[in-house]
Amino acid sequence: MTNENDAPEVEFEMKGTKYSSLKKLTGGSKDNTIGFRSYRENLRFLIAVFVAVILLIICIVLIALLVNKSSKNVSSSGETDSSIYVYSDEAQRIKLQDFLQRVQDTYYKYNSHWLSSKPDITTEELKRGHLPYNATPAYLKEKTDAALKLLDEINTKTIDENKMTPREVKALEQVKHFLKTVFGAPYDENFYNADWMLGPNHFCWQAICSIPYHIASYGRRVTPQSFEDAEKIIEKILSNRHSIFQFKSNMQLGVRTGMVRSKFNCIAGINAFKQIFKKISSKNNASEVVNEWFVDVYTKEKFIENLSTTDREKWMVTYKKDFTQSVKESLIEGIGKPVVDLVKYMENVHLRHCLPLNHASGLANLPVKYIYVDGKRTDNRTTRRFPITNTIIDGKKSYKDILAYFTTSDITPERVNEIGHERLNVLYPQVVEIAKNVTGLSHETAAITAFRKILANQKSYYNKKPFPEIESNATAHQRCTDIESARKFCPGRYKSLKAWIASCRKVMSMLAPKIINLFYHTGEWITVPNCPIEMEPSFNPSAGAQFFQRTAKSCTTPAKFGLPFFLENHGPRFSEWSVTAHESWPGHHTQIQSHIEYFKDPYGGLPKWLDDRTYYTFFTEGWGLYSENPVIAKDTDTYEEEPMQKFGMLKWQVWRALRLIVDTGLHYRGMNRSKALWYFAHYAWDETDLARKEITRYQGSPGQATAYMLGQQKLVELRNYAKKQLNDTFKIQEFHYQVLSQGSAPEAYLNKHVKKFVQCKLGKLTGKTCDVILKPPKKSNSPQVVDDYESPQPPRTHYI
Repeated sequence: MTNENDAPEVEFEMKGTKYSSLKKLTGGSKDNTIGFRSYRENLRFLIAVFVAVILLIICIVLIALLVNKSSKNVSSSGETDSSIYVYSDEAQRIKLQDFLQRVQDTYYKYNSHWLSSKPDITTEELKRGHLPYNATPAYLKEKTDAALKLLDEINTKTIDENKMTPREVKALEQVKHFLKTVFGAPYDENFYNADWMLGPNHFCWQAICSIPYHIASYGRRVTPQSFEDAEKIIEKILSNRHSIFQFKSNMQLGVRTGMVRSKFNCIAGINAFKQIFKKISSKNNASEVVNEWFVDVYTKEKFIENLSTTDREKWMVTYKKDFTQSVKESLIEGIGKPVVDLVKYMENVHLRHCLPLNHASGLANLPVKYIYVDGKRTDNRTTRRFPITNTIIDGKKSYKDILAYFTTSDITPERVNEIGHERLNVLYPQVVEIAKNVTGLSHETAAITAFRKILANQKSYYNKKPFPEIESNATAHQRCTDIESARKFCPGRYKSLKAWIASCRKVMSMLAPKIINLFYHTGEWITVPNCPIEMEPSFNPSAGAQFFQRTAKSCTTPAKFGLPFFLENHGPRFSEWSVTAHESWPGHHTQIQSHIEYFKDPYGGLPKWLDDRTYYTFFTEGWGLYSENPVIAKDTDTYEEEPMQKFGMLKWQVWRALRLIVDTGLHYRGMNRSKALWYFAHYAWDETDLARKEITRYQGSPGQATAYMLGQQKLVELRNYAKKQLNDTFKIQEFHYQVLSQGSAPEAYLNKHVKKFVQCKLGKLTGKTCDVILKPPKKSNSPQVVDDYESPQPPRTHYI
């Protein structure tokens, strides 16, 4: 491309051309009359050509400068698409772009371990700025205070959202939630909710569990180009040990302050952590780190292909070993040994301090007043205070903070509990009615007793007989860790798993045509994704629920529909239709994958970065449950003449209502584990290990379980509102498009968007906002729009 520096050189060439041409035209003599006339005529012609060329060059230079200036403006705001976004006057007045930039800068200042996910970051910037995850209490407090300070700033602004575009309003709601939850982290980033002292939870959603992704992404971006680079890479790898040792130190602090999980939750957390570092944990061997997936980039010859022979020889002379060997040793010292040490601490020391069965089953009764050892209270008192501030820890307040992350609202625990009971009162009589119809018994107690015998029958499961102990105990957990080892050491479970997978595939095929009239399948409004789904087992012995994981827009690998391998029994069969609807069509696969394939922000920039960094369980799991009911349950004929499958659907509806009661009970009202199990036995008619594992999940992941039914109820509310307002012009496909096109959003924005959609359809609102809402954007195939699945973030797992 032409630039300012090219202009003098081009001009000089033009002067040379003019001089040579003049000599040629005059034959070297200006005295000849004919020659002189020709000289003047040609001189005018050449001057005209010269001026035209100069003007052309000037235009090119100006265009280049304009493009360069635009590129700089775009780069600073992160706008990368060919369509440059222009902020509204209101957004410019409140300096929204500047504020989002400061949020991004602050985020990476305190989360430099995620620096490789920063848009347009250079390798040199990554080398200088990347640091391992910092979990020291002082740093967590500083990070929390920085996020809350920014939140206060945006909350004090007077903003007229009616003068802003939908994209800006969405970014505004997202950034408020992002800051309120300390950069979108529900558990261990907020210093004041004290969860950071509890160790890994059921999902291992703590930052420590994302270390493999930091390591892998850094290695993909930074390869040694010199001896000095090589030394810094070794330092970076070794520095991860500080993160892991600090996490251990925080757990030890938790024992002293009284912030300790129950024994069941400690075990679930350990199992989840060991799944993250599977090779190391399975053999309890630090050297196995070199076989972990996330260090693969470091151990290949390609990693050092740009390191010169001279630098390699210098390394050998300096360190008495080649660089590749140094990398492997640093991986063992920086990751392998600290992980082994942490697992040993959790299993052999910390577990002894974990609380007995019904003592402090949730945050409501934390911190405890005394240190426990082997289930018995000692005389050693806990401090019950935060370090640094020395203020009293309040478990209930911590729960309210965490609850806000999952509900994306200020709803109180009391109101959540009430909604649970309200929904239970509506749903439970429906399952009782099915029990009466199936058994033919009119007496409620007799019908329930007889029906529960049907549910417990082995024919209700995919395994024809109970699994042998050798395939279910701790030995099996160690031996059956992938498909091949399961085939060899857990043949009964493996055979049952294959039958379960085959059934799920049939159900997906059965459900797909039933939603044809409920979603747009082609054209500009398409909402049904193209990527396929593959079944995959989870070998975590604490896992009890099915799950979904998205894939990239390119579909180079399929999305994943996961099944828990170590359930007491595989199934049950009567729940499969509803569960499959939740995880695949029209649930998670439809909503999450369509966002990846169709609805990424086409402008890029800071709003897209924010959209990629945020996640809303309320929206995603709300959509999953909404897909079960009403979409499949009421919008199709799926359950007509299928009473057992209809019971399975209703059972899961009851289950989600019970989650509202139990989650708030455990973490706000002081409910114990036994009472929580009673609720599921009494209302969901389930006393299997699924119920036990799920209660462990709710104990260890406060707030998460409330998002399902709250999200579903909001979607049903907005659907009913749109249907009532639009009357005959209401189209269910169009409503689903409006919801799905938002990707994932907090409640406040979803509420605003649907109401504006209705106003636009009715003609009560016009202008650019309606143009954006009513006219579907072109589906972007721009290579500049980064597929977030390819970014260094761990793919989130969505559970039933």
